[in-house]
Amino acid sequence: MSSWDPPLDIQAINTTGFLCSLDDQIVKFYTLEYGLLELPISDNGEKLVLGKWYSIFEGDYETHFDFEMTDCKVWANTVGQVFAQVMAIGPNEFALPREIRNKYRMAVWSPFLKFLDDKEDLFNSTFRGGDVGEVVVKFAPSKDHPTNERIFEVVRIVERETPPQNVAYARLPPWTMEFLVTRMEPVHVLHPALPIVNRYGLTVKNDVTVGICIKVDVNNPAYCAAVKGSLEKCGLLFSPKFGLTKWLIREMEVSKHVHKDKHVTGALRSTDEPSFKLGKWYKYQLRDNRHAKSRAQKFRSKTVEDLGPTDTVFYNTTAVQVKEVEPQKHTCLINGNVEMDASFAFNHKMLEDPENQEQPWEIRSQQLSKSAHFVDVDIGRVEIHPNDSQFILQKIEAHRKMLEEKYPNDYTHLKNETLIVRATVKVHDRFMENSEDYPNHGIFIVRKITSIFYLNRGKMIYDSEKEKETPNLHFEKLTL
Repeated sequence: MSSWDPPLDIQAINTTGFLCSLDDQIVKFYTLEYGLLELPISDNGEKLVLGKWYSIFEGDYETHFDFEMTDCKVWANTVGQVFAQVMAIGPNEFALPREIRNKYRMAVWSPFLKFLDDKEDLFNSTFRGGDVGEVVVKFAPSKDHPTNERIFEVVRIVERETPPQNVAYARLPPWTMEFLVTRMEPVHVLHPALPIVNRYGLTVKNDVTVGICIKVDVNNPAYCAAVKGSLEKCGLLFSPKFGLTKWLIREMEVSKHVHKDKHVTGALRSTDEPSFKLGKWYKYQLRDNRHAKSRAQKFRSKTVEDLGPTDTVFYNTTAVQVKEVEPQKHTCLINGNVEMDASFAFNHKMLEDPENQEQPWEIRSQQLSKSAHFVDVDIGRVEIHPNDSQFILQKIEAHRKMLEEKYPNDYTHLKNETLIVRATVKVHDRFMENSEDYPNHGIFIVRKITSIFYLNRGKMIYDSEKEKETPNLHFEKLTL
């Protein structure tokens, strides 16, 4: 555990780990969730055997007889050394940008034991970067590395006649995760023909997407009272591919059937009612009225200057073949508004010009970016209000200042580590206007910052559940 971490509540821990070390007073277990755990020797009479798995709960432990992990075989030799056989991977330096490549050069990582200490360069001299290999490691904490990191040393390569199978779990090492979270926006390039950005383009028949229902019972802009079956109200689906799409939900009225229990009075709420569709995820296609022969010819004859609101993809398309799918993100409804959690990598330049950092907050707050945002693969661009930008910056800067003053070794090690910000996001009040200028403006906006933590090892530096204080904001409310 890092020296600045708050102490774990051992009584609240319920996990499984193998015994790495013991003496007359302390036992040390390695666990996937918490890394190395130290507990006082218990008087429960439990026999302690190095390399065996134990259940750890309520500050105590007992042998886990039925536990077996084939991907992490553990044993001990006769002189008390603990070994493990695991899959590991090294970075493909040719596929990484310079700053990430330099940071993780010659690293070896196991999904179970995290970073491994490869003093003899056994792994990277045997396997190509990006290839998964099998190694034997021994428990060997080193003073050269921070506590609870690189506590297992590579001692032997496991030779195999064929490449290992079913090892996809080892192919998301920290350098790959860091690449993904820090490059989400550059790789989220929208093809200019997609309906979300090409407001007037003809859509592709039978094209499919997955999106979320963000509104129900809103005015249908294409409603025509003279047309039989035209609906005055509609629902709205959103996807980062199609943008906003009208959903003509036919079940707009509450069920009128009588309940079998005669004592139940009043209309019954049907689960087909639109409100039950809010926040759910659907697979759907677009029906584009402009594909009809008569309309297509008329539409194609228009010049760019002639195009108007009734020529847009949004006006002319509706969702069809709508089928509910598994949630891409867990959602909830707060006062009828859809909310969900999303996360992004902290990027100082995204929130402000780093040179403003030397200014007092009375001045600095006015210079925060009004266009700060992040990109999420499921919901596209998400706006970050300057209030939330300031909150993020204050929390991170306070944490780093504490490390620099009290734990300089940790500060040196962690100052360049990627931080992840987790937030609750909601549908933007101006979602309709923003949809007309996507991707310059997003459909969602951050409502609340819920946590900030390190990408590697997940150490928390802010948790809203444990810290209820309100940031000291020096600026007036702004509208994005």
